[in-house]
Amino acid sequence: MTDLTRRTVLTGASLAATGSLAAPVQAAVPAIGRQAPSIYRYRVGSFEVTALYDGVWYRPIDEKFVRHADYAEVRREMNDAFMPEEKLATPFTTLLVNTGTKLILLDTGTGGQIASTAGAFSENLKAAGIDPKTIDQIVISHFHPDHINGIKTRTTR
Repeated sequence: MTDLTRRTVLTGASLAATGSLAAPVQAAVPAIGRQAPSIYRYRVGSFEVTALYDGVWYRPIDEKFVRHADYAEVRREMNDAFMPEEKLATPFTTLLVNTGTKLILLDTGTGGQIASTAGAFSENLKAAGIDPKTIDQIVISHFHPDHINGIKTRTTR
């Protein structure tokens, strides 16, 4: 049985909105199937979903970060979760859905504009064996910078 998580609900809702759940698909775009570092593939019904790691933001936290909680307890919980007590690791991941006939990208990542440790989407897309020109549709879940900044890329001089 598939666990019902925010990610699976978002995937299903996005696919339903595109009309991709209406009928079984023919494999015009074959599933890749293989795993690699920073890439995780799994199946949702007949679709292959590829999670592409875009990087991480190590956000400094202080006593104001978790409201109505004792900061010593927050630090203890972070430590118990094998996390640094003063920085919260926030990973960024985009999803690419292969319906068999279309490649649908859910969100576009950070575009390297949020943290120096983020912005690996394009590199990991290439490592996954996917040419960005083969993506048929982009669905934006919401307009936070870590979901839309990949539409534009940071230039370095």
